[in-house]
Amino acid sequence: MAVALGLFPRYCASSSGSVADNDLVLIHGSRSGNFGNPTEGIGTVRYCWNPVNQASYNHLIDYNGTVYELTGYRAASWHAAYLNARAWAICLAQPTVNDAITDAQYSALRWMMQEYHDRFGVPLVHIKSENGRGFIEHRETAQGMGHGKSDVGYRLDWDRLLGPGNG
Repeated sequence: MAVALGLFPRYCASSSGSVADNDLVLIHGSRSGNFGNPTEGIGTVRYCWNPVNQASYNHLIDYNGTVYELTGYRAASWHAAYLNARAWAICLAQPTVNDAITDAQYSALRWMMQEYHDRFGVPLVHIKSENGRGFIEHRETAQGMGHGKSDVGYRLDWDRLLGPGNG
């Protein structure tokens, strides 16, 4: 797995700055709105670099499966308002809800999910409530629903990630 490490120490200043005790991971789509944008991944990394945008993720997965470590495992990131301090964030380069998730992204996401499980005990399950323990799409959280978020969306196949019956 190609991993670009330590690029961006951006974290949520309103939190403790650490999420090491969490057991919740939000999956996001980058959402530039430019369908099929070939530079979506690095463009999102650049967007997160600017603190004015107040947006970041712990990790970002590009189309080719490269995993960019933005804030890493130990720092909170700006990704979902009140959930920033209690949940990690993995972002898939996905300009629109209609952009497919690549085979390389699925492979990298499965690897990242296993990493969160092995390092921090995050259960390898898809949950439908932010009050649970496991992995959840941004759109499935109360914060995401309240702000009309669509990420990741219908393109994310949880059965493909976790096995039949786990999605």
